[in-house]
Amino acid sequence: MLFYYPGDLVVNFSAKQVGFGFDDIMARAHGMSGTAATSYGNRCWLRSRDDVFEGKTDGIYLTGVQNNMTAFYDSITRGDFSNSTVAPSVRSSLTAILGRTAA
Repeated sequence: MLFYYPGDLVVNFSAKQVGFGFDDIMARAHGMSGTAATSYGNRCWLRSRDDVFEGKTDGIYLTGVQNNMTAFYDSITRGDFSNSTVAPSVRSSLTAILGRTAA
């Protein structure tokens, strides 16, 4: 499924909801001077005309949960009830719903 955004940005989305086979949460971005690929709990890399990076995201689920819980606790105990992730999360969810409906 293709999504078109301002500034000539085109996003291709694909997903597997059921069935046996490849199972991963990943994102790949292609730009004019390079490509980046990230895979949750696995390998990630960036290759451009000027640079190369490779790494792993081992432990991302446990570390992510711990970091999120710590940040949530700290915010609540400080009386800070703002959440900067709400707006982009809502936009992302609505975009996914729109794409599913269009499909």
